[in-house]
Amino acid sequence: MIFENGYVHREKWRRALILHKSTIKKAISNMNSTGLQIVFAVNKDKKFVGTITDGDVRRGLLSGYNLNSSIDKITNRKPLVVSKETTKEEAIKIMQTNTVHHLPIIKSKKVIGVFLWDELNL
Repeated sequence: MIFENGYVHREKWRRALILHKSTIKKAISNMNSTGLQIVFAVNKDKKFVGTITDGDVRRGLLSGYNLNSSIDKITNRKPLVVSKETTKEEAIKIMQTNTVHHLPIIKSKKVIGVFLWDELNL
């Protein structure tokens, strides 16, 4: 489903929210079950902490972390994010310019949606 302002909204992305103290193993399992190749780390109040992509997991494992390590160690705390006012066209341009496939939509420090390159670039 695409909202009027153009961002892709699926219940699937909601399942990609995980506590920032979770393990790398849980993040991998989450990515596998949602198929999104990203998870959104949140605190106990569901406030956005950062993102973890499959690439972050690979780099973390190569750096010596293991499946039981906390995702806090590999979380990107300054990912590109946009507001709900961002249009589909703006999101595509941001994603192309920065070579990213996921663009979290944040409002009041909470994830409210996500632009997905595979969905926007059909």
